[in-house]
Amino acid sequence: MSGSFAYAIAMFHSAKKLFGLWFLLLGTACIAPAATMLFDFEDAAELKALHDEHKSTLGPGKTVDRAEHFASSGKYALRFATPGWKKGMPQWPAFDADLSLTNWTGYDRLYVDVFNASASPQRFSIFFADTTIPLRKGYSHQVHLPPFSYAPVVVPLAKLTEKKIKLAAMRALHIFTAEPPGDMTLYMDRIMLLKKGEPLPELPASFLRDFAAVQAPKLAALNEDLARVRTHLQQQMTAVPALKNWADHALQPLGKRVGDFKAAIARADASVLDADRSVVSLSGELEHLESLATFRAGFEAVRSTAQIHPAQPDLAVGFATSMEKILPLGLTFNAALTNRVTLSLARNEKESFQVLVTPFGGPVRQVQVRIGDLQGENGQRLVSSNLHAAVMGYVETKSVPPYGSAHVGWWPDPILDFQSTTDIAEGDLQSFWVRVNAPASQAPGVYRGRLEVLTDGKTAFAFDLEVQVYPFRLPDRSPLPMAITFAPEDSPVTDNNQEQKAWRQSPEYPVKAWKPNKLQWADFLAQYYFDFVKINVAFAQKIA
Repeated sequence: MSGSFAYAIAMFHSAKKLFGLWFLLLGTACIAPAATMLFDFEDAAELKALHDEHKSTLGPGKTVDRAEHFASSGKYALRFATPGWKKGMPQWPAFDADLSLTNWTGYDRLYVDVFNASASPQRFSIFFADTTIPLRKGYSHQVHLPPFSYAPVVVPLAKLTEKKIKLAAMRALHIFTAEPPGDMTLYMDRIMLLKKGEPLPELPASFLRDFAAVQAPKLAALNEDLARVRTHLQQQMTAVPALKNWADHALQPLGKRVGDFKAAIARADASVLDADRSVVSLSGELEHLESLATFRAGFEAVRSTAQIHPAQPDLAVGFATSMEKILPLGLTFNAALTNRVTLSLARNEKESFQVLVTPFGGPVRQVQVRIGDLQGENGQRLVSSNLHAAVMGYVETKSVPPYGSAHVGWWPDPILDFQSTTDIAEGDLQSFWVRVNAPASQAPGVYRGRLEVLTDGKTAFAFDLEVQVYPFRLPDRSPLPMAITFAPEDSPVTDNNQEQKAWRQSPEYPVKAWKPNKLQWADFLAQYYFDFVKINVAFAQKIA
């Protein structure tokens, strides 16, 4: 052995000891065990584990292969492609992935990176099953993917145990989509198992560059939407100059989000993912802005006959049926712009409609809809206790649900019977839910009165309200049985069990509140012909 070679070997062993000590110290300071990889698609042989229910690897109309794009681990990702669905085609393009590691005990999550490289929204779904149950009878996890979007898919394994799936005897994954609305290409990589405490893996710079490189169509579409809305608002401002300040104020944050997205694409770093999530619902918000401008401009023709105090804030008031979901900040909406509202119902019936209020000149306080007695043609009255206006409440969604949604944000949900007034921010579309009840003894005929919109206790607008009561009477109960379950159940899920623990112990928790309130709740249901029953689900499935 030469002296130089012996010296190199000695230095190697010294460095090995030094690095071994360094890694030992690093591991002591920050324990971060490696995740267990099921598939990373670096070896072409992994494709042999993929099949179409053991019939073929590919199946009709779809491809499953490796690609050197959107890899989050190593060089390759799996590409799953299928044409857009048309009638007569298979509804659920899919493939199975046989597992080499079948004992998942000790792990608490399955993780997979998924990128939708399609110009249409797509669904990514996984069925999990053990060796004792059919694959499609296991637990199903779904994720909705907007166009050109990435999702880190995290499946809590506690969901599987809730479905009585045995983690010690796992068999396969069934990966599928449903009726793709357009040609679909999904890339997936790094299908792995994580133990409790193991962090989610980070994306490599190469993936972020690939992701940023394909965002151009989305950015172009957003810029087109923004330009179209600006042009439309300019046209509306010509007719209603008062819209200018509101339009400038409303467009500024939306334009900034488009600009932030463009800058993040140029940087091609991790910020591009956050920017992309920020613009998911932006097209819907821009459409909503157009609807608001049309709403305000159209109300100008009604304002002169409905406005009581010209000094009141710049509001627009419209009406909608009870069958429409009116979102306060997203998507288009249709409002009837009129100074006269009409409604028809039978005796012993309830009907509803919505009053829509939006401020354009700044926020307004204590907005209320008020209705007094309605006068009949022959001196009879429909008294105000039968006319009730309540504030519509809203709940906020934070992400696109597995079944998809055109809007992420605020949705109308609870009717706040206990609340008649509310403050409204500039540009928010607030609904008031009006219920009209015609008692069984109400004389038939046409009843007329006024519907007022108040701000800070002062009447801002007044509209004619006309209610026609038909001469026939509805029965006290429906002659048709109603297939409905109404009974509270306590079905906690593992991932939010801890945060709901305090609420579950509260007397207001539905299971606890049930007994003292069930008669009152039953009376409420009966008013709308809902039976106070609980469907036997097993029986319903048997007879279906």
